[in-house]
Amino acid sequence: DEKSAELLGLRRTSQGLSAVLLSLFAGEIASIRLFGYTGMLTIMGGLMIFAFVIALFLTKETL
Repeated sequence: DEKSAELLGLRRTSQGLSAVLLSLFAGEIASIRLFGYTGMLTIMGGLMIFAFVIALFLTKETL
């Protein structure tokens, strides 16, 4: 039962991370459409948001 709960948590986390990646990807495409280029700032901003979300996930898991 403990293992199934652990697997469920892992699955939820991976789903969340893939959703974040998809939204980052969509944002990058939108910025290309809007500005005509992929800015380094957009990529850095995406990475920062990604790191922030990972940190949130980790703190949620430990709590």
